[in-house]
Amino acid sequence: MASLPLALGLSYHNQALINWGELILSTTVITVLLSVIIEILWLPFLRDKLLMGETLSDRVSRSELLKEKMLKKQLWS
Repeated sequence: MASLPLALGLSYHNQALINWGELILSTTVITVLLSVIIEILWLPFLRDKLLMGETLSDRVSRSELLKEKMLKKQLWS
């Protein structure tokens, strides 16, 4: 959608749409690239903060406990 003003400006030879379309398109591309880079850079910190050093065996054991609780709950219902 960011390229629509530029495409329309080129189709209808409208200089204002061409100028604004180039600005909108370049701003959108830069914003998307910067946000992807920022997300990639802070992903390891976020992973460590959310998982708090949790290992795979910890996750498996927690999952098994949750399954047991659910089965007990179903049996009592």
